[in-house]
Amino acid sequence: MFEKIYQVISSGFTKPLQRKKAENFSTYVFGLRDVKKTTPTYQTIACDLLSKKDQVFEAAAYTLCVIALHKKAYRQDILALLEKSFKANAGNQVRQAFLKNIISYHGLDEAIHNQ
Repeated sequence: MFEKIYQVISSGFTKPLQRKKAENFSTYVFGLRDVKKTTPTYQTIACDLLSKKDQVFEAAAYTLCVIALHKKAYRQDILALLEKSFKANAGNQVRQAFLKNIISYHGLDEAIHNQ
């Protein structure tokens, strides 16, 4: 009985299908790149910067700043994503102010100027 349930559940979620969906989504969000490598967590979180809900957007921006603060290897990429998000939200003063405040709160504003 458990084997039948497992077959039904796993039939639509095969690994090649999952990989294909991940490649398509990754290419859509981040452009062409080698998707066979492990995707860093910050790239998954960065998708939430596109959310229309302010709470999701703010949580993503905060989490990305924390990752940038602790992971020097990802810092420049994350700051580039935040800067791109800042420019994309040109008409939304609340989101731009939030991004400015959260970046300066974590002390990452110096890193932006040193790019």
